[in-house]
Amino acid sequence: MVCGDQKVEDLLSYLLLVKKGYRKSKMFESKLLQEATIRKTIERCIKRFCSDKRSIIRNVLDRPFQKVVLDHLVVNNELILKLKEVRSSVDKIMKGWTWKHVMPIMLPDLWTCQYAPLNYVKDDAFSNIMNVISMGELLSVTNGLPDDKAADLSGIPNELWKHGCGEMLECLLVLLNVCLSVGMVPTLWKRA
Repeated sequence: MVCGDQKVEDLLSYLLLVKKGYRKSKMFESKLLQEATIRKTIERCIKRFCSDKRSIIRNVLDRPFQKVVLDHLVVNNELILKLKEVRSSVDKIMKGWTWKHVMPIMLPDLWTCQYAPLNYVKDDAFSNIMNVISMGELLSVTNGLPDDKAADLSGIPNELWKHGCGEMLECLLVLLNVCLSVGMVPTLWKRA
């Protein structure tokens, strides 16, 4: 009878594995359905937004402003009354809620390869991009400008940049370095 009992136990363990596999497949199927529903809803909202932006924006703007005031908080049976501690506890709790439920971004294969890190680009490739421009760099760029081309929005032809006086290039250098340090560029430069 021992041999028969062993077969029954093997059969039961096999049935348990089948049951677990079935449950996992149902959960996976449920998640896929949920994701498909979310995608359809997002697509419907995008189509609605594209066809009738005015009503969607109006709905958002017409919503009443709601405010929640927290002057105390109970966390783990402890009463918190200090405003800074209440704020930090609320931030911590909210971050805990939001980070747990973030859905992974699933990019199509076409985009996955487009956004993959490039092996030949060094990590520090752009570390010097906001460094101060030297006069040598400016002269290198201005001397490399092509001749006989139409002037841009400034109305200054390339030949003037190439053969202009040193004071003009010094003023340009100061202007460019101020733009880098402040982090702002004149609006007209963005059009050219």
